[in-house]
Amino acid sequence: MYRTNRSQMSTLFHHLYVMRTASLTQARIDMSELDEDSDGFLQPHEMEAYIRGLIPNLVQLRDMPAAFMQMYCRIAAHKFFFFCDPHRRGKACIKNVLLSNCLQELMELHQALEVRKKYPPVLAVFQESEEEVTDTEQAENWFSLTSAQRICDMFLALDKDMNGTLSKQELLEYADGTLTDIFIERGV
Repeated sequence: MYRTNRSQMSTLFHHLYVMRTASLTQARIDMSELDEDSDGFLQPHEMEAYIRGLIPNLVQLRDMPAAFMQMYCRIAAHKFFFFCDPHRRGKACIKNVLLSNCLQELMELHQALEVRKKYPPVLAVFQESEEEVTDTEQAENWFSLTSAQRICDMFLALDKDMNGTLSKQELLEYADGTLTDIFIERGV
């Protein structure tokens, strides 16, 4: 499906490939600039700074309330570290971040709208309206503002003592107590 009947690459897929390559190259440059000790790893505050720098360029996050920006960056950085720092060393390898599905999902907040604007006739067959698709994408994308606010609200509701962390007892209340004691013991 990526090629036409004459073994030629579709313009749309070529454009998407070039956009992704350029985006990854720019991400690597940006992350390397934030890597204070130049060891090829990002610490949590460096990842938060990277995400903070992306927000003005991510269409779906541009209108984020300023008061929520720090919390959003912290939530997003924690997701990256959960998947890209499996040994919990407190640093994530830049190469692993670039190859992660997390970065791809975060970049979708920018690229989906950009492609839709550039190729509306091609994509019109698959999508009914831009507003409708944006709502669907926001509901499905973990990095969307809607999702981050939902996660923050859920965390604050669980954090009864308001100390910024969840104790084992507080975590037991997640999803009406569906987490087992064994899971919580091993996970915390």
